[in-house]
Amino acid sequence: MAAKLVVRAIIFDYGNVLERFDNERFLRAMDKHSKLGVDQLRRVVYETSGLPRKFETGEISPSEFYQRMCKVCLSLMKQGAFRDIYVNKFAPILETQALIPKLAAKYSLALLSNTSTWDFKNGIKKMPIFRYFKAVSLSYEVKAMKPDQRIWQDCLSKLRLSAQECVYLDDIAGYVGAAREMGMYGIHVTTPQSVVDGLKDVGVEID
Repeated sequence: MAAKLVVRAIIFDYGNVLERFDNERFLRAMDKHSKLGVDQLRRVVYETSGLPRKFETGEISPSEFYQRMCKVCLSLMKQGAFRDIYVNKFAPILETQALIPKLAAKYSLALLSNTSTWDFKNGIKKMPIFRYFKAVSLSYEVKAMKPDQRIWQDCLSKLRLSAQECVYLDDIAGYVGAAREMGMYGIHVTTPQSVVDGLKDVGVEID
């Protein structure tokens, strides 16, 4: 068992921690509005264009993202329709979300995510549990994506806490490692039960 720490805040990643996301869902929907098939769409969108990353670091505006995505996807979709299918890729992880009100009664909670303004406004912000987060750090606002330490530093500044006082949860092991390098206790999330087990292991009171 890991040594118990003095935990004052718990920082949650969003995707595959609080809500599952499926980029294939977007690709399948886009296939109906593009001259390219799903496999080719996957390549041009996520492997060669670099557009999702630029959108999530705030390098390009929503309008520019839409225009450039339609160009590489060979699509004539209207912006509103494109946005709707782009953000329709999330589903709540109810087991983990149910923990949030309980944890918020005893700890400061924060949300830290590599995300875009569309996903934030149409997904993250609409979660019923969003109101429990004292601090929110988003890559498109900070203009830095995990594993860049600046996004964690932004979150720590908003919480007014040191890294050693915080627990960080993420489904990507490399990001957990980066948080640990900063002094946080990192939990690699693989299942909802791994969230419970990891928090209890560090002495966080859940019940």
